[in-house]
Amino acid sequence: TIPYNTSTTFDWDTQDATSCTASQAWSGPKPVRASSNSTGNLTTIGKNTFRLDCSNLFYSGYDFVEVTVSPPPLPTADIKIRTAPPPSGVVSDNSVNIPYNSAAYLTWSSNNASSCTVTGGNSSWSSTSNSSGQSTGNLTSDKTYSITCTGIGGTSPTDSVIADVAKPSLSVDFSVSPSSGNSPIS
Repeated sequence: TIPYNTSTTFDWDTQDATSCTASQAWSGPKPVRASSNSTGNLTTIGKNTFRLDCSNLFYSGYDFVEVTVSPPPLPTADIKIRTAPPPSGVVSDNSVNIPYNSAAYLTWSSNNASSCTVTGGNSSWSSTSNSSGQSTGNLTSDKTYSITCTGIGGTSPTDSVIADVAKPSLSVDFSVSPSSGNSPIS
């Protein structure tokens, strides 16, 4: 068994053969003996059968080997949320608290991915990584941001973070004028 998109080598030797032909996972004429013959990178998941048929004027025979290719790894995705652009601020894998009407900043990374999509709020971004910090824009309510990545191995589990937005404060200043005596209230 070999990992996806890697190669292996094999050797063969024949007695009294004058020609050999490859079939199944490889093809074409082959020498009657060889060493360290590379398969090339294999991407067919599961069993790959390499058959070699050899013959001379009177006889023919064959042999084969099977090489199993394991599936490619599943992509991974990781998103973080910050209170300020990198490298400043508080960073979290879960959530951060930010003041009302201010921005949070997102960074993300992936492995074994050919594409990633980050969504949340009314925004969407597409790239396999962002280390500079993507601004969420000013927020007035809590928002969840999620990343999902795809690659040859499939789709990553979704990773999410939350911008926890502080509620705006409210103050009321009430005064009566004049400060003494009777005044009609209308």
